[in-house]
Amino acid sequence: MKAPTKTAANRTDMRASQRAPWIVRYERFVCYLWCAAAVVLLIAVVPSAIHAAPRQASAARYLVPLFVGLLALNWWLAGALRRGARAAWYVHLLIALLGAETVIQRLVQRQPFILADVPLCVEAALLVWWVRPDGRAWFGIGTKASARVEDSNG
Repeated sequence: MKAPTKTAANRTDMRASQRAPWIVRYERFVCYLWCAAAVVLLIAVVPSAIHAAPRQASAARYLVPLFVGLLALNWWLAGALRRGARAAWYVHLLIALLGAETVIQRLVQRQPFILADVPLCVEAALLVWWVRPDGRAWFGIGTKASARVEDSNG
């Protein structure tokens, strides 16, 4: 008879008793800030989208789905970061890399920074800590235990 193996559910249970690394806690806080910003923007944009003429091309009609998507993504990401879901690590890495790429483009093209570039610069700087072993270990990425779990699951 085989010995019981660690599954993703067991890893989540083990993480419930541990405290997440500071970078994960910070990123969860940032996700909740983005959720709050999306709600405020929705409150500001929805009335103008509702009152726009049916055939009139209103920017508000395009912004509502964008803000709803932003809210949904960040709400999911905050919960997945807490649980230590691997997909959250990769999704956040992709978002941070896109932000870093945007900042680098602005520097290369010598364009002035705008207020929206400040969070992108912070996220680009935090990439250094995001890919460190303690941050990756929270998500089970690059550890010997995660390799054993993948091998045992097939």
